[in-house]
Amino acid sequence: MDSKEIERQLNQLAREYSDTLSERLGDIAKSIDQLEAGRVPAGGIKELYRQVHKLSGSAATFGYPKLGRSARQLELDLRYIIDHGQSIESRALANLRLGIQRLYQLAAEGPSSDFLILSDRAEERPQQTRKEQRGYLIYIIEEELAAGREMAAQLVHFGYEVEVFGSVAEVVRATQERCPAALIVDVEYAGTELLPVRNASLELDENRRTDKEFPIVFTSVRGDWQARLAAVRAGGNAYMLKPVDVPALVSYLDRLLMRHKQEPYRILIIDDDPRLASHYALVLQKAGMHAQTLNDPEKIFKAMVEFRPELILMDIYMEKVSGIEAAQVVRQHQELFSIPVVFLSTEEDLDKQLLALQQGDDFLQKPIRDDHLVQAVVHRAERTRALGALMYYDGLTGVLNHSCLKQQLDAELARASRQNSCLSFVLLDLDHFKRVNDEYGHAAGDRVLKSIANLLQDRLRQMDQVGRYGGEEFGVILPETEGAVAMKIIDELRERFANIRHLAGDKTFICTFSAGIAITQNGATDTKTLIETADHALYQAKENGRNQIVVANQNVPSAE
Repeated sequence: MDSKEIERQLNQLAREYSDTLSERLGDIAKSIDQLEAGRVPAGGIKELYRQVHKLSGSAATFGYPKLGRSARQLELDLRYIIDHGQSIESRALANLRLGIQRLYQLAAEGPSSDFLILSDRAEERPQQTRKEQRGYLIYIIEEELAAGREMAAQLVHFGYEVEVFGSVAEVVRATQERCPAALIVDVEYAGTELLPVRNASLELDENRRTDKEFPIVFTSVRGDWQARLAAVRAGGNAYMLKPVDVPALVSYLDRLLMRHKQEPYRILIIDDDPRLASHYALVLQKAGMHAQTLNDPEKIFKAMVEFRPELILMDIYMEKVSGIEAAQVVRQHQELFSIPVVFLSTEEDLDKQLLALQQGDDFLQKPIRDDHLVQAVVHRAERTRALGALMYYDGLTGVLNHSCLKQQLDAELARASRQNSCLSFVLLDLDHFKRVNDEYGHAAGDRVLKSIANLLQDRLRQMDQVGRYGGEEFGVILPETEGAVAMKIIDELRERFANIRHLAGDKTFICTFSAGIAITQNGATDTKTLIETADHALYQAKENGRNQIVVANQNVPSAE
């Protein structure tokens, strides 16, 4: 969903809130009338409290901060009566009457003057920035053009666009037209000659200017202190000895350019106020996250399996069940125990906040500003993901580990089944990898493993999943991909990998892989069957001579 559509929906929610505000106040007034007439149904005062609580927690979000504060005072009065088991006396009823009259007055004033409609305050999208234009373009400055072109040919396999130049002057002219994402240059150019390259983009017109300096990777046959110091003083971001280990260079570039964009955080919002929950979700989506709402806590386990949230935002006071009770149920399941729960509530009582924290991980007080909500969620999700990386990703290659790969496959199969779409699963294995370790050493073998992981991540879609299945074996999940397409994708990767030169001291070598592909057209299978089918196809590829791809003969059968 693009930013304009999110803004349109946020505006629509705000208008709907204003349109239904008098109706909400009417329901509260009706409940007060019942109290005054002595016709209070069972749990009537608690229902009145819940109505006022929802109003006090949502009003400021939709442009009625004064109304929200008045509703909060009314909420506290009702809370006192409930907590102390007091009966509704005439004085209390009079206060409630005054309170609802005040709410009507504030509602009639409309949204506050400082509540700006998002579309009014949204700036026009600027023209494409220089950073966006340059993508993954790499400039190489190398006097020995043949060596530069050889390096360029290797980088292309990893999805980089590369141009080679023989002098700084040539790069300055090229940069005036198109700014690179990074520069690879011999350390002999580490003096002031590089300044014109850095400054070239600043001479462009405003719409074509880069928003920050591009990184420089220096290369050299020298590994001494003075050469490395010169690179640092020239603003170098990395330093590599010649002959350059291209897969290692790719790792540097991927990290410097943040090429492997992290997946958006997944946030589950549980609140029995659908409009408020939708507002929070849209705010988080606009900030680049995936957010899903749930108005009935009883459906939380289905959402956990299908959406796999990294953080739960949950209201404490809900009609059917309290947020604290819902969190306790979630904590009963060991596989869900590590998912943080952040409570949202108007509750100001410190003791009650601490009680909530016994079952949750944090507490945010309503009303909360949109920007504060985003900051709070990002901070907590970052911490959760950082801890999760230790559990979910392979330490050497950075791709998913074995167990997490299988969990992802479970989830993708469930999604394919719901959407009646196809899915391909690939098992690939490096050919004669033991020979690589025996002849070139385990350090060289580790670099090969990193190289194939980088290649897969660089060349596949963001929605595709890559994991280390074990040893030199990798698994790839290709959602919404038919067999013929999967074959074409993996075979192109096979050809590229076979052309990558790996370094081991002064020796160079190549490595290949074989792969087996299993396809399900409608998700009607289980993970075990799909993996076994892919493994059998991989075995056939090995038996047929290696360095090739085999697709399973037919769709994976449905599990009985």
